[in-house]
Amino acid sequence: MYVVVTVLLILTFNFLLFRVMPGDVARVVIPKGASPETIQYLTDYYGLDEPLIIQYGIYIKQTFSGDFGESISFLTGTPVADILGQYLWKTMLLVGIGTILAIAVGVVFGRETAWRRCRLRRSGWRRSYPHPRV
Repeated sequence: MYVVVTVLLILTFNFLLFRVMPGDVARVVIPKGASPETIQYLTDYYGLDEPLIIQYGIYIKQTFSGDFGESISFLTGTPVADILGQYLWKTMLLVGIGTILAIAVGVVFGRETAWRRCRLRRSGWRRSYPHPRV
């Protein structure tokens, strides 16, 4: 349940990020130097002329269906899912290496900490410094 709430909060924050910027959303998202006709076409195409709640509903629906739209700044016209797919294996490689390193370092430090605690307990340190029993 918490995962769903967290994902919805992140999606809401991401959605509202461009809406709280000063100025028109179309001016922020659409490339500079575009003609008024192009701006109007892209505003209609991306639904930026719809009420905010309708835009949010479309955003949530498209996000959960995996339709991330088309890129307007990075490889214009290319589906965003294709762009993300190109870099997914590199991301997974970095996550895998990071996870393996975290486990290795955690095991080494955990073993060292446990060993030191037992050594201190055997030396009588526990008797001289009061700790609550666990």
